[in-house]
Amino acid sequence: MEDVEVTGCILWSYGGQVFEFGHELTTESIKNIRFTDCDVVVHNYGGVFGIHNSDRVTISNVLFENIRVEHYFNLLIDFKIMKSRAVTDQERGQIRNVTLRNIDVKVNAYNLGVSVSHIGGYDAKHTIQNVVFDNFVLDGKKVENADQLDLYIKEASNIIFK
Repeated sequence: MEDVEVTGCILWSYGGQVFEFGHELTTESIKNIRFTDCDVVVHNYGGVFGIHNSDRVTISNVLFENIRVEHYFNLLIDFKIMKSRAVTDQERGQIRNVTLRNIDVKVNAYNLGVSVSHIGGYDAKHTIQNVVFDNFVLDGKKVENADQLDLYIKEASNIIFK
């Protein structure tokens, strides 16, 4: 799958990921995917930005741009390479070149100390590389480091805040 654009949407979730690349990705490549100019509301314990790679696929060149998050509870960023009960593929994949640009997230009392973010590869061969947070704003403040997002990082490199 490649060259997909989702734009101008209002997205609501009650217990799942709003933007999700799911676990069952039995293909070699997913690339050039853009989500632009969307408004998001998440109720219950879903997440906002999700890439869950439990197959051999390489997911690359993903852009989230001009996204407004009005409400969320649990996970804000959830990019992972892992095993899944639903997948029979034994090879893990890669995640490359993900940009989150001009993202405006509102925080409420339910987020404080509870809402976290993950960027986690599987091992040294199956990693996440080149994730850029470009003008990512959390509760009116530009995010300049992982700590401001309660972001946990494993087997990932070149995570940039600008």
